[in-house]
Amino acid sequence: MLPQGASLQHDALMAVGCVRLWVDVASGSRDDRPRLTQLLEGLLPGDTFIVWQLDRLDRSLPRLLATVNELEGGGVGFRSLTESIDTTTAGGRLLLPFFGALADFQRQLLREWGIAGLEAVPRPRRRPPPPSWGPSASRPPGRCWRRRRHRQRACRTVGRLA
Repeated sequence: MLPQGASLQHDALMAVGCVRLWVDVASGSRDDRPRLTQLLEGLLPGDTFIVWQLDRLDRSLPRLLATVNELEGGGVGFRSLTESIDTTTAGGRLLLPFFGALADFQRQLLREWGIAGLEAVPRPRRRPPPPSWGPSASRPPGRCWRRRRHRQRACRTVGRLA
């Protein structure tokens, strides 16, 4: 079973003729991705490693470029479907650092926006209760005493009982 949101990627990879698919549920920004490590170790010279989008492989530009250079050193091609990058061509090798830098830039922006959003959320402020609600209060604290309508109704009832 594919993880949530993976069916679009699965369909795109099958459409280009991928023979074997590897699914890694870990975030692209993590260092420890055992499925990716298994996949990279199993590639043979002449194979082509295809990803749906660059950030599916790695979201860090230095690690992305290091991984692709390692693939090329082993005689393995790299292809990204969304960005139309194919490192088996000179144009693909030229464009890879630019698209990688854009993916890294986008990741940094999302992180900054998330932090800014968290800082913009107002923190709940607790006010101390008024002195009349303390232990020496003549009436019990509660919402009904704060609402005038309930307070009047309660006072009328007490007045009738007296």
